[in-house]
Amino acid sequence: RVVTAEDFRRAALDTLGGDVGPELAQWAGRRTVPELQVRFQRRAVQGVGDSIGVVIDQVQPGPAFRIDLPVVVHFADGSTHVDTLSMSGRSDLLIVPITERVVDVSVDPEGLLLAGFDVEKDDGAWLAQGALGRTSIDRVRAIPELERMAQEDERARQALIQILLQSPEPALRERCTRSMRFEGPACTLALQRAASEDASPLVRRAALLSLIQLYAQGRWEPTGEEVDRMFALQQRETSPGGLGKLEELLETIPSPECPPSPPSRSRPSRSSSPPHCRRTNRSRTSSRRSPRCERRRRACWPRTIPPRPSARS
Repeated sequence: RVVTAEDFRRAALDTLGGDVGPELAQWAGRRTVPELQVRFQRRAVQGVGDSIGVVIDQVQPGPAFRIDLPVVVHFADGSTHVDTLSMSGRSDLLIVPITERVVDVSVDPEGLLLAGFDVEKDDGAWLAQGALGRTSIDRVRAIPELERMAQEDERARQALIQILLQSPEPALRERCTRSMRFEGPACTLALQRAASEDASPLVRRAALLSLIQLYAQGRWEPTGEEVDRMFALQQRETSPGGLGKLEELLETIPSPECPPSPPSRSRPSRSSSPPHCRRTNRSRTSSRRSPRCERRRRACWPRTIPPRPSARS
């Protein structure tokens, strides 16, 4: 049997005792969702005292949605204040009295409303939102801002590392690895730990990809042991084609100990790396390196590279 929106409305009317037709129409009959701009104002209200105002504007095209938004205020002593803002127009204001120092204000922390959020906060509030004590939706929303702050703020870097190593949600850890592209031993050590020890294969592969990106961009100079570990992890997590891609990437970056290349009468290559640090031109019928190129490549990279697994294995 095909169930229509009218069938659902009648079933809800019998169960709830009220007509949900108007509520259902605003979601089923439109192609847009609420787009909310959120900002906070500290103010003193007569009869209330010190308070914080939560201003929410609907900026999507078309008429305004009728929505209920949960608002949670986090105080410095660890306590919280939960309230609900019922909106039926384009703009609305919720005034919350405060007795302690406010650390952060979160709107719809559980992600119950299908909507887009544009929130204006200071850096301290974003750091508080990315803490482990908050909901996973709150932390996901804070990751882009923490990534922006991580280029200059050590606290944002530590918050991202904490999310990667201690968050229980694999999807959140995988999202966090893509934001950890900043320089520093703390970042690379956390990514190496996630690539080798995380329980989720998606997180391990994402962490390994972030390490390769840092290496290719020159933000990380690994030791020979770390490169061998990268090869071992790549061989475990991905296909032989992925292992070959990592090998080609390493060969395109010349080593500091690489000896000067001998003069050649042939036409110079367009690549910036020395000829003996690049893979030789291969014909369509053969995929083997020449012995001379292999000896020079091993001299430039004095590391033990594990053999590629065969297709049968």
